[in-house]
Amino acid sequence: MNELQQKHAENVQTVDPVRSKTLRDEIERLSRESYEKVTSAKDKLDAMSKNTAKLKVTPDSIQANSAVIRIEENQYMHLALKLTMVMTEYQRLQSTSAAFYKKQTQRQIKIKYTNADGSAIDDATAAHLAEQVLENNTSSYIFQQSKEVLASIIETRNDIYRIEQSMRELNQLFSDLAFLVNEQGELMDVILANVQQSIRYVEKGGHSGL
Repeated sequence: MNELQQKHAENVQTVDPVRSKTLRDEIERLSRESYEKVTSAKDKLDAMSKNTAKLKVTPDSIQANSAVIRIEENQYMHLALKLTMVMTEYQRLQSTSAAFYKKQTQRQIKIKYTNADGSAIDDATAAHLAEQVLENNTSSYIFQQSKEVLASIIETRNDIYRIEQSMRELNQLFSDLAFLVNEQGELMDVILANVQQSIRYVEKGGHSGL
Protein backbone atom coordinates (compact mmCIF):
# COMPACT_ATOMS: atom_id res chain seq x y z
CA MET A 1 0.00 0.00 0.00
CA ASN A 2 2.89 2.36 0.68
CA GLU A 3 4.13 1.75 -2.85
CA LEU A 4 0.70 2.71 -4.18
CA GLN A 5 0.72 5.97 -2.23
CA GLN A 6 4.24 6.74 -3.48
CA LYS A 7 3.11 6.24 -7.07
CA HIS A 8 0.18 8.59 -6.49
CA ALA A 9 2.48 11.20 -4.95
CA GLU A 10 4.90 11.02 -7.87
CA ASN A 11 2.05 11.19 -10.37
CA VAL A 12 0.78 14.39 -8.76
CA GLN A 13 4.19 16.02 -9.08
CA THR A 14 5.42 14.83 -12.48
CA VAL A 15 5.13 17.07 -15.54
CA ASP A 16 6.33 14.38 -17.94
CA PRO A 17 3.29 12.93 -19.78
CA VAL A 18 5.16 9.72 -20.64
CA ARG A 19 6.14 9.15 -17.02
CA SER A 20 2.62 10.03 -15.93
CA LYS A 21 1.19 7.38 -18.26
CA THR A 22 3.59 4.81 -16.82
CA LEU A 23 2.66 5.79 -13.27
CA ARG A 24 -1.06 5.55 -14.00
CA ASP A 25 -0.59 2.05 -15.39
CA GLU A 26 1.39 1.06 -12.29
CA ILE A 27 -1.24 2.61 -10.01
CA GLU A 28 -3.97 0.68 -11.83
CA ARG A 29 -2.03 -2.56 -11.42
CA LEU A 30 -1.28 -1.98 -7.73
CA SER A 31 -4.89 -0.98 -7.01
CA ARG A 32 -6.18 -4.08 -8.74
CA GLU A 33 -3.73 -6.32 -6.87
CA SER A 34 -4.65 -4.74 -3.52
CA TYR A 35 -8.35 -5.22 -4.17
CA GLU A 36 -7.83 -8.83 -5.25
CA LYS A 37 -5.80 -9.61 -2.12
CA VAL A 38 -8.41 -8.09 0.18
CA THR A 39 -11.21 -9.90 -1.66
CA SER A 40 -9.32 -13.19 -1.39
CA ALA A 41 -8.81 -12.69 2.35
CA LYS A 42 -12.50 -11.92 2.80
CA ASP A 43 -13.46 -15.06 0.86
CA LYS A 44 -11.17 -17.16 3.06
CA LEU A 45 -12.87 -15.73 6.14
CA ASP A 46 -16.21 -16.65 4.62
CA ALA A 47 -14.99 -20.22 4.10
CA MET A 48 -13.72 -20.37 7.70
CA SER A 49 -17.10 -19.22 8.98
CA LYS A 50 -18.93 -21.85 6.94
CA ASN A 51 -16.62 -24.62 8.15
CA THR A 52 -17.21 -23.63 11.77
CA ALA A 53 -20.96 -23.48 11.15
CA LYS A 54 -20.89 -27.13 10.10
CA LEU A 55 -19.76 -28.01 13.62
CA LYS A 56 -22.76 -26.21 15.10
CA VAL A 57 -25.58 -27.91 13.21
CA THR A 58 -26.95 -29.74 16.25
CA PRO A 59 -26.65 -29.32 20.03
CA ASP A 60 -24.76 -32.63 20.21
CA SER A 61 -22.30 -31.46 17.58
CA ILE A 62 -21.76 -28.19 19.42
CA GLN A 63 -21.08 -30.02 22.67
CA ALA A 64 -18.73 -32.52 21.04
CA ASN A 65 -16.76 -29.83 19.21
CA SER A 66 -16.96 -26.97 21.70
CA ALA A 67 -13.19 -26.59 22.05
CA VAL A 68 -12.61 -26.62 18.29
CA ILE A 69 -15.46 -24.17 17.73
CA ARG A 70 -14.05 -21.77 20.32
CA ILE A 71 -10.57 -21.91 18.78
CA GLU A 72 -11.86 -21.42 15.24
CA GLU A 73 -14.11 -18.53 16.26
CA ASN A 74 -11.22 -16.81 18.05
CA GLN A 75 -9.00 -17.27 15.00
CA TYR A 76 -11.74 -15.94 12.78
CA MET A 77 -12.27 -12.82 14.86
CA HIS A 78 -8.53 -12.14 15.04
CA LEU A 79 -8.16 -12.41 11.26
CA ALA A 80 -11.33 -10.41 10.61
CA LEU A 81 -10.09 -7.58 12.82
CA LYS A 82 -6.67 -7.67 11.14
CA LEU A 83 -8.30 -7.49 7.71
CA THR A 84 -10.46 -4.59 8.85
CA MET A 85 -7.37 -2.69 9.98
CA VAL A 86 -5.66 -3.30 6.62
CA MET A 87 -8.75 -2.14 4.73
CA THR A 88 -9.01 0.95 6.93
CA GLU A 89 -5.40 1.88 6.18
CA TYR A 90 -5.98 1.35 2.46
CA GLN A 91 -9.03 3.59 2.69
CA ARG A 92 -7.01 6.28 4.45
CA LEU A 93 -4.26 6.21 1.82
CA GLN A 94 -6.74 6.43 -1.03
CA SER A 95 -8.54 9.35 0.62
CA THR A 96 -5.23 11.15 1.09
CA SER A 97 -4.27 10.57 -2.54
CA ALA A 98 -7.62 11.89 -3.77
CA ALA A 99 -7.11 15.05 -1.71
CA PHE A 100 -3.66 15.51 -3.30
CA TYR A 101 -5.15 15.27 -6.79
CA LYS A 102 -7.88 17.78 -5.96
CA LYS A 103 -5.32 20.27 -4.66
CA GLN A 104 -3.22 19.68 -7.77
CA THR A 105 -6.23 20.52 -9.95
CA GLN A 106 -6.67 23.82 -8.13
CA ARG A 107 -2.95 24.61 -8.46
CA GLN A 108 -3.00 23.89 -12.18
CA ILE A 109 -5.94 26.23 -12.67
CA LYS A 110 -4.32 29.04 -10.67
CA ILE A 111 -0.97 28.75 -12.43
CA LYS A 112 -2.05 28.10 -16.00
CA TYR A 113 -5.18 30.23 -16.36
CA THR A 114 -6.15 33.88 -15.82
CA ASN A 115 -9.35 35.87 -15.56
CA ALA A 116 -10.75 37.59 -18.65
CA ASP A 117 -8.91 40.81 -17.75
CA GLY A 118 -5.61 38.97 -17.39
CA SER A 119 -5.58 39.09 -13.60
CA ALA A 120 -4.63 36.07 -11.51
CA ILE A 121 -7.31 33.61 -10.43
CA ASP A 122 -7.89 33.64 -6.68
CA ASP A 123 -8.16 30.56 -4.46
CA ALA A 124 -11.96 30.61 -4.26
CA THR A 125 -12.36 30.78 -8.04
CA ALA A 126 -9.77 28.04 -8.55
CA ALA A 127 -11.60 25.81 -6.06
CA HIS A 128 -14.93 26.49 -7.80
CA LEU A 129 -13.49 25.72 -11.24
CA ALA A 130 -11.88 22.55 -9.89
CA GLU A 131 -15.28 21.40 -8.62
CA GLN A 132 -16.75 22.09 -12.05
CA VAL A 133 -14.11 19.87 -13.63
CA LEU A 134 -14.87 17.12 -11.12
CA GLU A 135 -18.53 17.41 -12.08
CA ASN A 136 -17.53 16.97 -15.74
CA ASN A 137 -18.31 20.60 -16.54
CA THR A 138 -15.56 22.31 -18.54
CA SER A 139 -17.73 24.91 -20.27
CA SER A 140 -16.18 27.93 -18.52
CA TYR A 141 -14.50 30.38 -20.90
CA ILE A 142 -11.39 30.15 -18.73
CA PHE A 143 -10.77 26.57 -19.83
CA GLN A 144 -10.77 27.67 -23.46
CA GLN A 145 -7.48 29.50 -22.89
CA SER A 146 -5.50 26.27 -23.22
CA LYS A 147 -6.81 22.93 -24.44
CA GLU A 148 -3.52 21.28 -23.52
CA VAL A 149 -3.79 22.36 -19.89
CA LEU A 150 -7.43 21.32 -19.82
CA ALA A 151 -6.48 17.86 -21.08
CA SER A 152 -3.98 17.55 -18.22
CA ILE A 153 -6.59 18.68 -15.69
CA ILE A 154 -9.07 16.14 -17.05
CA GLU A 155 -6.47 13.39 -16.62
CA THR A 156 -6.11 14.44 -12.98
CA ARG A 157 -9.89 14.40 -12.64
CA ASN A 158 -9.91 10.86 -14.02
CA ASP A 159 -7.34 9.86 -11.40
CA ILE A 160 -9.79 11.07 -8.75
CA TYR A 161 -12.64 9.16 -10.39
CA ARG A 162 -10.60 5.96 -10.28
CA ILE A 163 -9.82 6.45 -6.60
CA GLU A 164 -13.48 7.09 -5.82
CA GLN A 165 -14.40 3.89 -7.64
CA SER A 166 -11.91 1.97 -5.51
CA MET A 167 -13.53 3.54 -2.43
CA ARG A 168 -16.93 2.28 -3.54
CA GLU A 169 -15.50 -1.20 -3.99
CA LEU A 170 -13.92 -0.97 -0.55
CA ASN A 171 -17.24 0.09 0.92
CA GLN A 172 -18.83 -3.06 -0.51
CA LEU A 173 -16.09 -5.19 1.05
CA PHE A 174 -16.65 -3.51 4.42
CA SER A 175 -20.35 -4.28 4.11
CA ASP A 176 -19.65 -7.91 3.20
CA LEU A 177 -17.27 -8.28 6.12
CA ALA A 178 -19.78 -6.73 8.50
CA PHE A 179 -22.37 -9.24 7.32
CA LEU A 180 -19.99 -12.13 8.03
CA VAL A 181 -19.47 -11.07 11.63
CA ASN A 182 -22.85 -9.56 12.42
CA GLU A 183 -23.10 -11.45 15.70
CA GLN A 184 -19.83 -10.07 17.06
CA GLY A 185 -20.64 -6.77 18.76
CA GLU A 186 -17.28 -5.03 19.24
CA LEU A 187 -15.79 -5.92 15.86
CA MET A 188 -19.12 -5.19 14.23
CA ASP A 189 -18.94 -1.64 15.60
CA VAL A 190 -15.46 -1.18 14.13
CA ILE A 191 -16.51 -2.47 10.72
CA LEU A 192 -19.73 -0.46 10.58
CA ALA A 193 -17.82 2.69 11.53
CA ASN A 194 -15.56 2.14 8.54
CA VAL A 195 -18.54 1.45 6.28
CA GLN A 196 -20.03 4.80 7.28
CA GLN A 197 -16.71 6.58 6.79
CA SER A 198 -16.38 5.14 3.30
CA ILE A 199 -19.96 6.08 2.43
CA ARG A 200 -19.42 9.65 3.64
CA TYR A 201 -16.28 10.00 1.53
CA VAL A 202 -17.96 8.77 -1.65
CA GLU A 203 -21.08 10.87 -1.07
CA LYS A 204 -18.96 13.94 -0.34
CA GLY A 205 -17.05 13.40 -3.57
CA GLY A 206 -20.32 12.87 -5.36
CA HIS A 207 -18.72 12.07 -8.71
CA SER A 208 -19.56 9.16 -10.95
CA GLY A 209 -16.84 6.99 -12.39
CA LEU A 210 -15.72 6.90 -15.99
